[in-house]
Amino acid sequence: MGTPFKKIVWALDAFEEKSSLRDSTVRAVRLFLEQGAEVQPVYVLSPAQLNLSVEFSAPWIDQYEEAAVKTFTSHIRDLDLKGLKEPKVIIQGFSSTSHAVDALSSYAFTLGADLILVNTHGRSGVSRMLLGSFSETLLQRSKVPVMTIGPETKVPRRLTRILYPTELNSRSKKIYREVVDIARTGTSALTL
Repeated sequence: MGTPFKKIVWALDAFEEKSSLRDSTVRAVRLFLEQGAEVQPVYVLSPAQLNLSVEFSAPWIDQYEEAAVKTFTSHIRDLDLKGLKEPKVIIQGFSSTSHAVDALSSYAFTLGADLILVNTHGRSGVSRMLLGSFSETLLQRSKVPVMTIGPETKVPRRLTRILYPTELNSRSKKIYREVVDIARTGTSALTL
């Protein structure tokens, strides 16, 4: 049986070094590809990502975009994942994690993605406070379901359990129906 997720946006850092976190995420992507999903790597380039406190001006955007596209494309090629869709770099001109998250979420929604896959370092304490959390902000703001992968994540061959936290408001009820369909498709247990 294939994955219930047919179209996946993989939120990826173009400059991420090899690590156990990257390896866990690559294993998940490889499994989704084997199960017939379309996976598109996407990188959001923003001043926040580059630790700049100012908005991009046109000349800076051009310089950073060219370098990001080149690095991102090379990075993806080095992962040796057959069947990935063409990588996409989204330029976000504001120095804000929430703006970058909203740009990614809007892109995934417009694309008709079933899922956004993102890794998380699982930081806590001062390092989390200083560095923020792209994945946490994405979980809070995304219009598309999000799956997070951490460095210790064990990637299962199929989904057997789904946890759906809800506020039971009208938007949550609509999404709940979609989650039930996903659980049925993959014969997964669903916990509210």
